[in-house]
Amino acid sequence: MKIIKTIMTIIFLCTIIGCGSSSGTVTAQQRLLIVKITEPQDLGGVDKDELSYQAVLYQGTTLESGESAFGPAELASYNADEDLYYSRIDNILDGAYTLQIRLVSNDPALAVSTSLGLMNITQTITISGNETTVEANIDQWTAEAFDDDGDGVFNYDEIVFGTDPNNTDTDGDGISDSIDAFPINASESYDIDADGLPDGQDNDTDNDGLSNQAEKSAGTNPLNSDSDYDGVLDGKDNCPVAENASQTDTDGDGLGDACDPDKDGDGLTNSQEAQKGTNELKQDTDGDACLDGDDMFPNNAGECNDNDGDGIGDNADADDDNDGINDVIEIKQGTNPLLPDTDGDGVKDKVDNCPLLSNPGQANNDGDSMGDDCDLDDDNDGVADTEEEVIGDDGFITNRLLSDTDGDGFDDSKDNCATLYNVLQTDTDGDGFGDVCDCGPTDFKINQLSPDLPDPQAIDSNCDGIDGNRYKAVFVSTAGT
Repeated sequence: MKIIKTIMTIIFLCTIIGCGSSSGTVTAQQRLLIVKITEPQDLGGVDKDELSYQAVLYQGTTLESGESAFGPAELASYNADEDLYYSRIDNILDGAYTLQIRLVSNDPALAVSTSLGLMNITQTITISGNETTVEANIDQWTAEAFDDDGDGVFNYDEIVFGTDPNNTDTDGDGISDSIDAFPINASESYDIDADGLPDGQDNDTDNDGLSNQAEKSAGTNPLNSDSDYDGVLDGKDNCPVAENASQTDTDGDGLGDACDPDKDGDGLTNSQEAQKGTNELKQDTDGDACLDGDDMFPNNAGECNDNDGDGIGDNADADDDNDGINDVIEIKQGTNPLLPDTDGDGVKDKVDNCPLLSNPGQANNDGDSMGDDCDLDDDNDGVADTEEEVIGDDGFITNRLLSDTDGDGFDDSKDNCATLYNVLQTDTDGDGFGDVCDCGPTDFKINQLSPDLPDPQAIDSNCDGIDGNRYKAVFVSTAGT
């Protein structure tokens, strides 16, 4: 009695996920043996449910004495309608194997009549790496025929991945097993970059080198590793939202030319360069060592700057600051030829009576060409301001703003008594001090500048008002500091 008409055998390599819900973790040397057994309609009165099958797998074409076989392994049915059976067989190495299927009957009478070895059907197969080639001249098994739940995942794959061949959504998360990256985890469904990390926990969902937050800032698609489809991952693309497979970056600023508003980094945008007629890929179009963005005349190698903005380059402009003074003259007088108001007091150099010293009020007591702040003789009396305000070589304290302090008609520099009215200017002893201010008018050795050593009697021998020389004295307060 020939019970089995056709046996089609397919060996699948289980990866590190379990083979079936209760199979546990499968190592790299464990494989899932799937066997389809087609039985005749007439089993000679034997109930199909009373039959079971075992598989024996061994290397080579015959099992030599002393060699071990992988099995027997009980074949469990997971698709009774298709007579499809499976078993996990461990420690299978690459090579040629012989598969032996034998019938086992639960009916003792049948078992005796079949002698438990009646149906020995062998087929040589070759296991190579992760794939198994069935070396048989038999009809090929069409896998698509075995997808009981119609979810697009074949029954044997569902067994491998631990999903239910009769349930399109094993974990009940609303996502079909065929597109669910975690079909037995109801809390996770997607893993776009296939890195084993659920998208909900993955900071770089598409694994392009840019974090999801960085992609949001850059305007790229966190679900697409190459947002602009130019063949360069977003994380390495210098223009991730503009197609630029060449990654050209003329100015080396990290921004590719395809998205850089200033390709050559010269300070002019590409559109401005087009308007000016300059080269958008060359920082110094006219070659005058002045970047186009800083060059007032980017197409004129002889000019770069126009300090006063009058349209004439500084090299050709005789008055670069347009203050009315020739640049050569400004250099000679010490003012800045590039600043119309060198001292910054609000008065242009040309009309400033102290162009090197800030004096916004422009005070000029004597009406000459120099303001008081820079005029050494504000009253133009011939006595320096510093001399008038102290007892100096002339012996008088005069007003630096009055050329004739005592109003007697003689300038302080010519008045022999500059602080006392003396129109006659009489100087009997000829010592330079008029009689009206000389305590020794007949003795040329006695006057305000004569030596007067301090003495116990405190005698003022030179008539300067103190015992000693007033203009050389140090006065000390008798109270306080």
